[in-house]
Amino acid sequence: MTITLFSATGAHLPVPSDREVAATMAAARSEATRRDYRTQWRLFTSWANEVGSQSLPAAPATVARYLVARHQAGASVATVRASATAVGQAHRVAGHPSPVADEAVRLTIAGIARTDHRTQAQAAPLDAAALDAIIAAAKRPRVGRHGVLESADYAARRGAVDIALALLVSDAGLRRSEVAELTWCDVVRWPDGSGRVTARRSKTDAVGSGAVVYATPRAMAALDAIRRDDEDGEELVFGGLGAVQLSRRIAAAAAHAGLEGDYSGHSGRVGMAVRMATHGAPTAAVMRQGRWRSPAMVARYTKAVEAGAAGKWL
Repeated sequence: MTITLFSATGAHLPVPSDREVAATMAAARSEATRRDYRTQWRLFTSWANEVGSQSLPAAPATVARYLVARHQAGASVATVRASATAVGQAHRVAGHPSPVADEAVRLTIAGIARTDHRTQAQAAPLDAAALDAIIAAAKRPRVGRHGVLESADYAARRGAVDIALALLVSDAGLRRSEVAELTWCDVVRWPDGSGRVTARRSKTDAVGSGAVVYATPRAMAALDAIRRDDEDGEELVFGGLGAVQLSRRIAAAAAHAGLEGDYSGHSGRVGMAVRMATHGAPTAAVMRQGRWRSPAMVARYTKAVEAGAAGKWL
């Protein structure tokens, strides 16, 4: 039976079910974040069962032991923090105080971060040299997954997509999830041949207000080369390829060009920061193009470029 309430104006208001409220609350976080939380929570509950500890509610000492165990098993500081966040979130959703807020757990995380001397892995940048190498090699036939050499026509079509993808992510600094959802409506050409690309929803824009970033004329020309005449504005630019597929495509294009390093869907954002810093762009401009809220990420990606500035005086 549908239940309604009367508002002050006399309008009928529905009373949502518990399931609808839960779904609305869940929508506050992206599906990728929820999936990661679920994975981290399963790992914690499995470990707690193995060592005979209660997982919900968990004692702060149990969580601290778990985080140390994860780190000793090789988990990075970032993974340890993600694990703690997932455990805390699971407790809050279940109506329990978060054990992660306890000082013992906070000190444990701080101690892990302070004693971990491993350098966090960074994606290789799609900088100017990498882009030139990919463009030069992209349309050459390569051996496919089944050991068959591509035809010249297929290689040309596949290579054109690889070129457009590499140039776009390195210009616009798009995340792979943003590229996967990009439609032709989101790409607008300006009179000078450059483009303005709208990212409708992203990691730092969960409500989907949208952000507009710049694309060079070279990237726009590459996009024109892969757009079919019958495609309307609602069509996906990269044909429905998922975020993981796009990341693998960038890695394959880099490998085909003979590039060494960890190229992935994140390489465009790193490359964009490196390219802008190389040309002397201020940090604020790089942050705006990459939609970073803090200069810390820009500093991390461009530290080699910034260090090279000393060459002017040495």
